[in-house]
Amino acid sequence: MTTSLFLARLLGPLLLLAGLGIAFNREFYRGVASDFVANRGLIYLGGAAVLLGGTAIILTHNVWTADWRVLITLLGWLTALRGAALILAPQWTIRLAERWVQHPQALIINTVIVIAFDLVLSAVGYSQ
Repeated sequence: MTTSLFLARLLGPLLLLAGLGIAFNREFYRGVASDFVANRGLIYLGGAAVLLGGTAIILTHNVWTADWRVLITLLGWLTALRGAALILAPQWTIRLAERWVQHPQALIINTVIVIAFDLVLSAVGYSQ
């Protein structure tokens, strides 16, 4: 199995379930986001964990091709950048999260994008 298929099979279902969880439990996850930004330690630890995950994807799968595999690479880079932002600019990420909590439509739009992305990864990963 190639690294691309492994990551698609690993990340697709996990992120799909996370997206569906948010879609079906919006108020709960709005509360999670509020709790997260209220705890400085969680912001740092979350940033470190997200940065490590994104960096792991980049180190094992930095593939810039014109097919589905670039989605995994983009996910890795975006994840690493998000982790770096949590560590380097926590106040900015807190303001962004607070805006998301205040505007439920932003959460819905993000959730739809995440679910669509993860459906593609799951479909490709498990169809081959």
